[in-house]
Amino acid sequence: MVKQFNVSRIRRFFNGTTAAVTVVTMVSAGIGVATASSNVSEEYHQVNASVVSVVPSYKTGATVTISVIVDGKTKKVKTKEGLPLTIALADAGINVSSQDEVSVPLGQLVKADMRVKVVRVRTKTLVEEFVDKHGTVTEKNNSMSKGERVVATKGKDGKGTRNVTVTYRDGKETSRVVALEVFSQPRVDEKVLLGTRTASSAPASSPVSAGSARAIAKSMFPAYGWGDDQFGYVDALWNRESHWNPNAHNASSGAHGIPQAMPGSKMASAGADWRTNPVTQIKWGLNYIKSRYGSPRGAWAHSQSYGWY
Repeated sequence: MVKQFNVSRIRRFFNGTTAAVTVVTMVSAGIGVATASSNVSEEYHQVNASVVSVVPSYKTGATVTISVIVDGKTKKVKTKEGLPLTIALADAGINVSSQDEVSVPLGQLVKADMRVKVVRVRTKTLVEEFVDKHGTVTEKNNSMSKGERVVATKGKDGKGTRNVTVTYRDGKETSRVVALEVFSQPRVDEKVLLGTRTASSAPASSPVSAGSARAIAKSMFPAYGWGDDQFGYVDALWNRESHWNPNAHNASSGAHGIPQAMPGSKMASAGADWRTNPVTQIKWGLNYIKSRYGSPRGAWAHSQSYGWY
């Protein structure tokens, strides 16, 4: 039958022994404690809140030595056989936290030559920056010559910060767990168009009339290092965009002129007469194609895939 005693009466049962001090100290934490007094009935006391419950007793025997590996050292601890390990460690000044890992259950009774290992476990939360490397996605394109590659979307690495919970065992990092990750810049994978068309000819182009906007554009090709084989691409592209009309204007988007620059005012970098002069518009348009796609073929391939260039 279990008997209960008020905490205020504990000292009467332990006669001021070391065990009594241990019990009184650990009452508020609700920790299981065992007495080691030689002049009282030796019993295991479960202490919680303000009540001590007396449960079946344990017996202590001769003095024995146990080995405790802790904090990088092996300690020889003299204690009583039959004491719970938790008391033997406490008597030896070895404190064990709730995070620490002990190779033997703390409630197990001490016996001769027992070996115990205590691993100190600590956790820490760190805030660190990270980079999420972008990948590359390849898309086949039948409007481009086989083997030709064009970057349709430039890749961009993602950036951000993350909270990481780091676990250390005996001072050495053993694991990392990401608790929270916040991106300041999202990752954008690079998209590459890969040509699969086996025919080498460009889109069909009608004869070029002398003095026409098409003829003006074709005459500028050598300055960009392009041959006549590239003209079919720009011809098809700008025929789709504006039908080579320098006055073509899209009221909803603001796109203007032969190359349909959006907004049209971008073409002012090529000349103040950008609104009506086909030469100025063509010059700006070819510069744009060269810087953005490298060639009319690249611009045409992008337009075929996305409907714009």
